[in-house]
Amino acid sequence: MVFLTFVAIAEYSYAGKFEKVAWSIAFTYKLIPFAFSLQKFGLKLYHHKDFSPPEGLVQEMLQALTRAMKIVAKLCQPLVNEQIRSGNVTIANSFLELDKMYLYFRGQAEENFIPKPKPSEPKIEGMAASLTELWRRRDAANYNASAMIDAYFSRLEHLLILILPFMRYDRTKHDLVRLMGAVWSDKFKTVFNLSTHTTARSLYERLVALRERYRNPVSHGNFQKDGKSLYFHFPVGAISCQLSSTVAEQSNSITKLNENEFKELCAFFDEVDAFFETGPAEYGYEYAMSGLEVAFDKNSLDGYMNAARDHESLKDFINYQSEINAINMNMDW
Repeated sequence: MVFLTFVAIAEYSYAGKFEKVAWSIAFTYKLIPFAFSLQKFGLKLYHHKDFSPPEGLVQEMLQALTRAMKIVAKLCQPLVNEQIRSGNVTIANSFLELDKMYLYFRGQAEENFIPKPKPSEPKIEGMAASLTELWRRRDAANYNASAMIDAYFSRLEHLLILILPFMRYDRTKHDLVRLMGAVWSDKFKTVFNLSTHTTARSLYERLVALRERYRNPVSHGNFQKDGKSLYFHFPVGAISCQLSSTVAEQSNSITKLNENEFKELCAFFDEVDAFFETGPAEYGYEYAMSGLEVAFDKNSLDGYMNAARDHESLKDFINYQSEINAINMNMDW
């Protein structure tokens, strides 16, 4: 915003890149020379060594600049909107961070699901404490399993957007902003053609079933759809509105898994990951794992598709982009 205010609106000239500096702008405020400089460790404000600003002048100048930047932000909004519509945008890659969150909750659940060894000579007086600890560990395991499921679906939604450029994404056909805000199922169906890809369709249907059974109610205040969490009044007491459902479906929808069910759930998530890693989205998955941001302008999309000829080409492309990122981050021009 400092750069836009001075250069794009006020039409100041600026000095370009040099060692550890991206740009610098010299200006005067009430006859005192100042300069802004974007450097490796942030934006710096300088004043000329021969001109010491009076007390309070720097704060006055910064307040005036802050007011100006608010106006500039409004003036630039049409340009921002046009850039978004044109797809000239970049998405920060959070896949590795979301993956670590998912693995953390998975590890915590695994640890709590493992039963503690029974004492060789159990004592009657210790049975109550043992049962209390057993229920505590079971609850902790399920709380972490519930968080794991949420983290996995968040990771999945993020991945489905990151891999778009490697799945022949059409900028003229798809609205990126709308797609980012869409539910995970719409993202999945945009990336994969479920009518022709049987593996993708099978995994999708199992993910939908999993979401409905575990994730969806907990994510919405532990309320199920269509009144399924309600009990209607009857002379003998309150009766579940799910008259045709099984006892398991009528039970509290907070995650209730035993050790075997948890292992099956983890195996399914591993199966989905294997599909992304080795299936039609393999190049997109490999790029997501690099942690590099993803750009959606035409030149970038062409570059991704060109790099995704084979794994060796993509590896070279990732290494090149990583070097460019390191240069930009360290400002080693």
